[in-house]
Amino acid sequence: MEVVLEMNDTTAFNAKLLVDSGASHGLFLETTSDPKIIVPQKNVTSIIGRGLGGVITGQMGKIKSMNLGKYKIDKVLTSFPDPNAYMDTLKVNRSIFRNGSIGGEILSRFTVIYNFPGERIYFKKNSHYKKSFYYSLSGLTIRAKGARLKNFEITNIRPQSASSAADIQVGDQIISVNGIAASDLDLNTINGFLNSKPGRRINLQLERKGIKIKREFRLEDSL
Repeated sequence: MEVVLEMNDTTAFNAKLLVDSGASHGLFLETTSDPKIIVPQKNVTSIIGRGLGGVITGQMGKIKSMNLGKYKIDKVLTSFPDPNAYMDTLKVNRSIFRNGSIGGEILSRFTVIYNFPGERIYFKKNSHYKKSFYYSLSGLTIRAKGARLKNFEITNIRPQSASSAADIQVGDQIISVNGIAASDLDLNTINGFLNSKPGRRINLQLERKGIKIKREFRLEDSL
């Protein structure tokens, strides 16, 4: 699909994007696809996703806006992968050109209807349309383990993030979040707590090498 992207106050262009309803990101742009795609000055270097080849590294930032038909979405959270950080069939097939993709973080703001025979997509804004874009307010990356996916392990801590100064370590197991037992939660709910809104206080009970510890911090918006 085609949209108009305003990268900043002086740069805008027509972009061709893949609609990826199975992806969680908002906007994903390949800097090598167009010289107008420039990473914003205010950005965060991080692991921005995972693919078949492993982790995808890059920068996260916010572009000025995206015009999707009659809708204009401001301050869109955007992933900028490092060159050669990932490969997919559309990237290597030069007969199919695109500048990137849009995923669930944008699609969730609309009721989306796909007309496959007519090759059309219809968008109608919903109650999430004006929701602000936030990226990893805690700085923590967590994975679910175990037969029931009820064991939660911290696998990455972003430097200079809200949690990085709280003496949390990779490998710590999450026992509870804000007083709620982790066994009563799922991964999406925990990530929802950790990315809810700037300023929210987070209390974690963790287990480290068999010892239970408590850590506290406030969520921060790095962008």
